[in-house]
Amino acid sequence: VLDYGHGGSQPGTTYGELKEKSFNLALGQLIYNELHRQKEGEQNIQVMLTRDADYKVPLRVRRNLINQHHQNIPIDLVCSIHHNSAERESAHGFECYYMDGSVKGALFSQHIVDAVKTTGTYLRNGGLITTSQLGKNLAMIHRVSPPSVLIEAGYLSNASDRNKIVDSSYRLLLAQNVASGIWSALNSGGNH
Repeated sequence: VLDYGHGGSQPGTTYGELKEKSFNLALGQLIYNELHRQKEGEQNIQVMLTRDADYKVPLRVRRNLINQHHQNIPIDLVCSIHHNSAERESAHGFECYYMDGSVKGALFSQHIVDAVKTTGTYLRNGGLITTSQLGKNLAMIHRVSPPSVLIEAGYLSNASDRNKIVDSSYRLLLAQNVASGIWSALNSGGNH
Protein backbone atom coordinates (compact mmCIF):
# COMPACT_ATOMS: atom_id res chain seq x y z
CA VAL A 1 0.00 0.00 0.00
CA LEU A 2 1.25 3.46 -0.88
CA ASP A 3 -0.31 6.18 1.23
CA TYR A 4 0.26 9.65 -0.17
CA GLY A 5 -0.10 11.74 3.00
CA HIS A 6 -2.69 14.52 3.32
CA GLY A 7 -4.65 15.73 0.26
CA GLY A 8 -7.59 17.95 -0.63
CA SER A 9 -8.37 20.39 2.17
CA GLN A 10 -5.49 18.97 4.26
CA PRO A 11 -2.30 20.44 2.75
CA GLY A 12 0.08 19.09 5.38
CA THR A 13 3.07 21.31 6.02
CA THR A 14 3.44 24.40 3.86
CA TYR A 15 6.19 26.81 2.91
CA GLY A 16 4.93 29.86 1.06
CA GLU A 17 2.94 28.49 -1.90
CA LEU A 18 4.48 25.01 -1.53
CA LYS A 19 2.15 22.39 -0.07
CA GLU A 20 3.31 19.05 1.27
CA LYS A 21 0.30 17.20 -0.14
CA SER A 22 1.41 17.98 -3.72
CA PHE A 23 4.94 16.67 -3.19
CA ASN A 24 3.66 13.56 -1.39
CA LEU A 25 1.45 12.81 -4.40
CA ALA A 26 4.18 13.55 -6.97
CA LEU A 27 6.80 11.42 -5.21
CA GLY A 28 4.31 8.65 -4.47
CA GLN A 29 3.17 8.38 -8.08
CA LEU A 30 6.81 8.01 -9.16
CA ILE A 31 7.40 5.30 -6.52
CA TYR A 32 4.27 3.51 -7.77
CA ASN A 33 5.56 3.60 -11.37
CA GLU A 34 9.04 2.49 -10.30
CA LEU A 35 7.71 -0.47 -8.28
CA HIS A 36 6.09 -1.77 -11.47
CA ARG A 37 9.02 -0.89 -13.73
CA GLN A 38 11.64 -2.54 -11.51
CA LYS A 39 9.91 -5.93 -11.24
CA GLU A 40 12.22 -8.79 -12.11
CA GLY A 41 11.22 -11.59 -14.48
CA GLU A 42 7.91 -13.12 -13.49
CA GLN A 43 7.67 -11.12 -10.27
CA ASN A 44 4.58 -9.01 -10.04
CA ILE A 45 3.41 -6.53 -7.49
CA GLN A 46 -0.03 -5.29 -6.63
CA VAL A 47 0.01 -1.79 -5.19
CA MET A 48 -3.05 -0.39 -3.47
CA LEU A 49 -3.32 3.40 -3.11
CA THR A 50 -5.17 5.27 -0.38
CA ARG A 51 -5.63 8.19 -2.80
CA ASP A 52 -4.63 8.72 -6.44
CA ALA A 53 -5.20 12.48 -6.83
CA ASP A 54 -5.52 15.65 -4.75
CA TYR A 55 -8.52 14.89 -2.56
CA LYS A 56 -9.03 14.28 1.15
CA VAL A 57 -9.34 10.74 2.46
CA PRO A 58 -9.71 10.85 6.26
CA LEU A 59 -7.12 8.86 8.24
CA ARG A 60 -9.85 6.67 9.72
CA VAL A 61 -11.01 5.70 6.21
CA ARG A 62 -7.43 4.96 5.09
CA ARG A 63 -6.78 2.78 8.13
CA ASN A 64 -10.06 0.88 7.78
CA LEU A 65 -9.44 0.28 4.07
CA ILE A 66 -5.98 -1.12 4.79
CA ASN A 67 -7.03 -3.26 7.76
CA GLN A 68 -10.08 -4.73 5.98
CA HIS A 69 -8.02 -5.58 2.90
CA HIS A 70 -5.27 -7.12 5.07
CA GLN A 71 -7.81 -9.50 6.65
CA ASN A 72 -8.68 -10.92 3.21
CA ILE A 73 -5.38 -10.61 1.35
CA PRO A 74 -2.26 -10.07 3.48
CA ILE A 75 -0.41 -6.83 2.76
CA ASP A 76 3.40 -6.95 2.81
CA LEU A 77 3.96 -3.27 3.52
CA VAL A 78 2.25 0.07 4.05
CA CYS A 79 4.52 2.94 3.01
CA SER A 80 3.19 6.37 3.96
CA ILE A 81 4.88 9.20 2.07
CA HIS A 82 5.41 12.62 3.65
CA HIS A 83 7.65 15.68 3.68
CA ASN A 84 8.67 17.30 6.93
CA SER A 85 8.99 20.76 8.48
CA ALA A 86 10.65 22.12 11.61
CA GLU A 87 10.88 25.42 13.44
CA ARG A 88 14.67 25.26 13.10
CA GLU A 89 15.48 25.87 9.45
CA SER A 90 18.70 23.88 9.88
CA ALA A 91 16.74 20.60 10.35
CA HIS A 92 17.07 18.59 7.14
CA GLY A 93 17.37 15.14 5.66
CA PHE A 94 15.51 11.95 4.81
CA GLU A 95 13.96 9.87 7.60
CA CYS A 96 12.17 6.54 7.71
CA TYR A 97 10.00 5.80 10.76
CA TYR A 98 8.90 2.37 11.94
CA MET A 99 7.45 0.80 15.10
CA ASP A 100 9.68 -0.70 17.77
CA GLY A 101 9.50 -4.48 17.68
CA SER A 102 8.24 -4.65 14.10
CA VAL A 103 10.76 -6.97 12.46
CA LYS A 104 9.36 -6.33 8.98
CA GLY A 105 9.01 -2.60 9.61
CA ALA A 106 12.71 -2.53 10.57
CA LEU A 107 13.63 -4.68 7.54
CA PHE A 108 11.79 -2.44 5.05
CA SER A 109 13.13 0.72 6.70
CA GLN A 110 16.72 -0.53 6.56
CA HIS A 111 16.46 -1.50 2.88
CA ILE A 112 14.80 1.81 1.94
CA VAL A 113 17.40 3.86 3.84
CA ASP A 114 20.29 1.81 2.37
CA ALA A 115 18.97 2.48 -1.15
CA VAL A 116 18.35 6.19 -0.51
CA LYS A 117 21.87 6.51 0.93
CA THR A 118 23.29 5.71 -2.54
CA THR A 119 21.80 8.97 -3.88
CA GLY A 120 23.98 11.04 -1.56
CA THR A 121 20.86 12.25 0.27
CA TYR A 122 21.58 13.27 3.85
CA LEU A 123 19.99 10.82 6.30
CA ARG A 124 18.89 12.65 9.43
CA ASN A 125 19.87 10.63 12.52
CA GLY A 126 21.08 7.88 10.18
CA GLY A 127 17.67 7.77 8.52
CA LEU A 128 16.20 5.03 10.74
CA ILE A 129 13.97 6.22 13.55
CA THR A 130 11.58 4.19 15.67
CA THR A 131 8.36 5.80 16.76
CA SER A 132 9.60 5.50 20.36
CA GLN A 133 12.67 7.55 19.45
CA LEU A 134 10.37 10.00 17.70
CA GLY A 135 8.17 10.12 20.81
CA LYS A 136 4.94 9.79 18.83
CA ASN A 137 2.35 7.23 17.86
CA LEU A 138 1.67 7.56 14.14
CA ALA A 139 -1.72 6.39 12.88
CA MET A 140 -0.32 4.89 9.65
CA ILE A 141 2.13 2.83 11.71
CA HIS A 142 0.37 2.08 15.01
CA ARG A 143 -3.21 1.69 13.83
CA VAL A 144 -2.75 -0.50 10.77
CA SER A 145 -2.31 -4.27 10.94
CA PRO A 146 0.33 -4.85 8.23
CA PRO A 147 4.00 -3.89 8.65
CA SER A 148 4.35 -0.19 7.93
CA VAL A 149 6.87 2.59 7.51
CA LEU A 150 6.51 6.33 7.11
CA ILE A 151 9.06 8.22 5.06
CA GLU A 152 9.78 11.91 5.49
CA ALA A 153 11.48 12.74 2.18
CA GLY A 154 13.02 16.03 3.27
CA TYR A 155 12.16 19.29 5.02
CA LEU A 156 10.22 22.01 3.22
CA SER A 157 11.45 24.38 5.95
CA ASN A 158 15.12 23.83 4.92
CA ALA A 159 16.41 25.68 1.83
CA SER A 160 18.69 22.86 0.64
CA ASP A 161 16.02 20.16 1.06
CA ARG A 162 13.40 22.43 -0.50
CA ASN A 163 15.54 22.87 -3.63
CA LYS A 164 15.73 19.08 -3.97
CA ILE A 165 12.02 18.55 -3.22
CA VAL A 166 10.96 20.87 -6.07
CA ASP A 167 13.49 19.32 -8.52
CA SER A 168 11.72 16.72 -10.68
CA SER A 169 14.96 14.90 -11.60
CA TYR A 170 15.90 14.51 -7.92
CA ARG A 171 12.36 13.37 -7.14
CA LEU A 172 12.66 10.62 -9.78
CA LEU A 173 16.04 9.52 -8.41
CA LEU A 174 14.60 9.35 -4.89
CA ALA A 175 11.55 7.40 -6.11
CA GLN A 176 13.77 4.91 -7.97
CA ASN A 177 15.76 4.27 -4.82
CA VAL A 178 12.77 4.00 -2.48
CA ALA A 179 11.22 1.47 -4.89
CA SER A 180 14.52 -0.38 -5.13
CA GLY A 181 14.68 -0.58 -1.33
CA ILE A 182 11.13 -1.96 -1.17
CA TRP A 183 11.94 -4.62 -3.80
CA SER A 184 15.16 -5.49 -2.00
CA ALA A 185 13.27 -6.01 1.28
CA LEU A 186 10.57 -8.10 -0.45
CA ASN A 187 13.24 -10.33 -1.97
CA SER A 188 15.03 -10.80 1.35
CA GLY A 189 12.07 -12.11 3.32
CA GLY A 190 9.76 -9.13 3.70
CA ASN A 191 6.90 -10.87 1.89
CA HIS A 192 4.24 -13.36 3.06
